[in-house]
Amino acid sequence: MANKVFSISFDNASNNIASIEIFKRSLNPIMNGEMFHQKCACHILNLVVKAGLKTEAVKLLIIKFKNALTHVVSTQERKQRFRSLCVEYGLDKLKVPWDIDTRWNSTYRLLNRCIPYKAVIGEFLRSSTPEALQLELTNGEWEQLQRLCNFLGIFFTATVQLSCSYSPTSFQLLRHLYDISKVYCHLEQAEIHDKSLTPIVDAMKQKFLKYWEDVPLVAIIANCLNPAYKKFYTIKVVQRYKDNLRLDNTGVEDYVDSKFEEMYNIYNSRMSANQNPSSSRATPRYEYKYTCVFLIFIIYNIYIICPLIFFNFLIVSLPRALAVVVC
Repeated sequence: MANKVFSISFDNASNNIASIEIFKRSLNPIMNGEMFHQKCACHILNLVVKAGLKTEAVKLLIIKFKNALTHVVSTQERKQRFRSLCVEYGLDKLKVPWDIDTRWNSTYRLLNRCIPYKAVIGEFLRSSTPEALQLELTNGEWEQLQRLCNFLGIFFTATVQLSCSYSPTSFQLLRHLYDISKVYCHLEQAEIHDKSLTPIVDAMKQKFLKYWEDVPLVAIIANCLNPAYKKFYTIKVVQRYKDNLRLDNTGVEDYVDSKFEEMYNIYNSRMSANQNPSSSRATPRYEYKYTCVFLIFIIYNIYIICPLIFFNFLIVSLPRALAVVVC
């Protein structure tokens, strides 16, 4: 088993990084271990989102939003009044998915579920206690929450699809990284007119580039083997990924070509070493030849010999049998 371990996925804990070095010395992985240690992509995405949510402006806005929701569901009487308002607005009963710091995507789930109820929440706060009026969000704050929800949605989609346990996900990583880089590029262009998301975008991009300034090699190789992309489109996607993040993309084509060729040479050498030319079993060419001869023999008997026997029975044997019966 030692020579069959290709890579290991760990999070970024320091003890895991130390253990990886021990594994490398013991297992001697291919390509000097360039693809041996794969940092968990979903864990990195969670760290990126947390870095953005810790910015002061976004943090204060989310706290205000949570306080407003807490006021709505703090007592049974308020819950009942809120349900009645939901019925008047033609909305289903709201079950708040609370934001928990240790649960991935919980902030996005909270915003995505509760923002459609902004009219109900606003009316409820206005008709409640005087203290509740201070918790009411302005139209600008609601718009900022909606933009934040849309921005976090792409991280939610990537986390859900990359956290599958029963299907391969390495070939999907490059596509999600490219989608995130494209969103960064669009937001940076939009900051000329709207700077509300500038702090969170800058913080998240800085954390993102800390881990993924270069696309992981295993994602590149897996994408080259993907029939939907192959090597040509993989190179194009990596180059555009670099462009979106304002990084230097020179040498991408040579890097992908060299690594893919190195991987193929390793595969080819191992396949050649596993072949045993002295085996007593017939080669596939002769096995195919004997199989064809046998099939031709079966077809010849079914379509030629059997009809001849049947017609011989009708023409010769059957008249003789009838003549004997008549006599």
